[in-house]
Amino acid sequence: MLSVWIQYPQVGDGENKTSQAITIRIFSLEEEKLYFSLTIRLPSVLKRLGLFCTFIMLSQTALAKDISVFVSFSMPETLLLATIKDAAAHNSPVIFNGLYQDSMQQMAVKIFELAKAAPNASFQIDPIAFRHYHIDRVPAFVIKQGDSFDVLRGNLTLSRVLEEVKSHGSLRGHL
Repeated sequence: MLSVWIQYPQVGDGENKTSQAITIRIFSLEEEKLYFSLTIRLPSVLKRLGLFCTFIMLSQTALAKDISVFVSFSMPETLLLATIKDAAAHNSPVIFNGLYQDSMQQMAVKIFELAKAAPNASFQIDPIAFRHYHIDRVPAFVIKQGDSFDVLRGNLTLSRVLEEVKSHGSLRGHL
């Protein structure tokens, strides 16, 4: 039997209370397994514009990792799926720049399709991360250590990315 948990925390004082995020989780108590977690952040600026999603996350382990994988639906489907499966195998989050065709509903459908093919994958929509790391081509990989990071781009496996960073990156000797 699957259970659904919805969290809609309110922050602020009195009439100024606003929600920063909505989290929906689908899980099985019997199997002690989380099947799906969707977090939608609602920054006030985007709320005013009527856009309700800047971040989607599947899996509770994604945020603990130092490697992020940046992708787009503009990538060839086979490359996109292989990259997502590789990221899932390394417990690394897969980050999109925005919604698929500017539609939360269509994005959710796409994420569900990808989650079927890569059940342990973690997905985020984070345009701020794309700007912060100057991601203008995908796939791209960001390896972080504290405030330092390396960015690699291209059709690479995460194992190859780690090899490159260990031998040539600014983080060599720290991983």
